[in-house]
Amino acid sequence: MGPRTSDWLFKEVSRNGEVDVTLADELITMLPNVRCVKIAPEYHANSWRYAASTESFMQKIFHHCTRLKHIYLSGIHDPQFERIMKDTCRFLQILEIAALLADTYTQTKPENPRTAAFTTLRIQSVFTFSDNLYALQHLLLWPIRLERFALHTINNRRGPYMPITMLEPFKHCLSEIELYPRDPDRTPFSFSDFSKLETLRLTWTNVKESSVLEAPWHLLPPRLRTLGWVFTGVDAGDDPEEVWEVFHLIVEVWTRKLVQAALAKDIPLREVEMIFFPNLVLEFAPTHHEYPWDQIKRLEEKLIGDGVCVVYDTPSITKEEWLTHGSNTPSP
Repeated sequence: MGPRTSDWLFKEVSRNGEVDVTLADELITMLPNVRCVKIAPEYHANSWRYAASTESFMQKIFHHCTRLKHIYLSGIHDPQFERIMKDTCRFLQILEIAALLADTYTQTKPENPRTAAFTTLRIQSVFTFSDNLYALQHLLLWPIRLERFALHTINNRRGPYMPITMLEPFKHCLSEIELYPRDPDRTPFSFSDFSKLETLRLTWTNVKESSVLEAPWHLLPPRLRTLGWVFTGVDAGDDPEEVWEVFHLIVEVWTRKLVQAALAKDIPLREVEMIFFPNLVLEFAPTHHEYPWDQIKRLEEKLIGDGVCVVYDTPSITKEEWLTHGSNTPSP
């Protein structure tokens, strides 16, 4: 780890039950060129354990790492997070957070709204982002402007549903949005006023059929170039039939409808992403559903004449494996 190191992972460790940051404390003074720091605490007894010295240690990072542009934090408690970030958001470009714990959050506003320089905000809710949205509201009040925003959840049924209205202050500067948490009510929303949005990725669980068929322009901001459908799996409570019916609708109906609407409005849509991992949902596949990649390739053939390419991963399961599984799966 010499002077040219650009990325550094800080993993807290324990000695005799106490979190020890001594080594990291010494190393940080020798790493002035670090551009990305990832800080992960110890997870013990169903809770994150940061050392009492973590806050002062992070201040040393910000003092010595003068080229720091990207920071990744996990397991931070509020209002500790706000104290730590109070004087540091002015020079960051990318802020990534996993498992921001909002159990003690109040409805207060941050002390320094619209002062943070970071233009990319990525959030992964792994454990207890909480059912309330106070932490997210705080985060979105910090940046002066946002160009890229991503809200992911590891478990589809965890994490808050975020109203699109929370992003409206940035609707004239956001160029990329990824929203993966499922909305159980599939509340209608519109991106048509997001004037610079070029990339939009949504999970299949957030969109109503009526929204696509009756008002497709709500999903088509004027500069949209890439539309991504995220289809990563199902939960135990999902109806397998509904899951595959929605997948069929996305591939065979919804995407075609959106492409046609984009062409009619001169929207420069050029790419459709199918983010799809059928090996995660293989056990839920009814016997009568065809090989998913056959459907995706059919879509690809239909859209190529419209100047739209379909991007998807290499099949993780062969057609023979899919059909073999189907023949061994009892009908519902």
